Amino acid sequence: REEKALAIYEKCIKLFPTHSFASSNLSYLYLKLGRLEEAEAVAKKTINLEPNLANTYSILGLILKEKGNFKEAESITRKAIEIQPDLADAYINLGLILKANNNLEEAKDVTLEAIKLKPNSADAHLNMGSILQELGNINEAEKFAREAITLNPKLPDAHVNLGAILKELGRLEEAVIHAKEETDISPQKQAPYLLLNSLFKECDLSVFSESQIRLVLKRLLQRNDITHQDLFMAIDRL
Repeated sequence: REEKALAIYEKCIKLFPTHSFASSNLSYLYLKLGRLEEAEAVAKKTINLEPNLANTYSILGLILKEKGNFKEAESITRKAIEIQPDLADAYINLGLILKANNNLEEAKDVTLEAIKLKPNSADAHLNMGSILQELGNINEAEKFAREAITLNPKLPDAHVNLGAILKELGRLEEAVIHAKEETDISPQKQAPYLLLNSLFKECDLSVFSESQIRLVLKRLLQRNDITHQDLFMAIDRL
């Protein structure tokens, strides 16, 4: 309930303008809501308030990554690790930044460090699976993607990532199940629908019941950002 949380934090900052923890969380909420300029301004103000609050540097790194400033994002996130070497989230964020800048081997190393520090982090396992997939280590990628789902079955992007890995492994019917699951978890995101659409063109539909096929088609046919021609085989089967 991010909008409600945002209103509470904005009120908190109004009442207590030097509350660095509230200010840091406010910058993260602005980031989550895509309000990057406000997120960056609040994060920088928080650093001025409390220069040794490592988490704020880590959040600012993510904000700069979203703005495409990878070099600055990496530098500021390393500052977070320098201040607090056991801050697992900073390693997770650094891995994301390095991956976005195509430094995959280093991204793998820092994400492994995050997993060592925080073994139950679903986000770290999800990111590791994605990095390994890009490195071409598909079987290992599947293991990490599955572990992310075990740790948090409702983690956004986890099922669509696993679905993409399974598609690459040629296990299309399994991939359908996970892509469909992602549309339940993240109905507003485009990626799972695109994956589901491509899978329905290629997979063996005989393994699915009529009701399962109808449910997926109902979700896909109402969209205008997919190729409906890819669904002809499924429609014909019904």
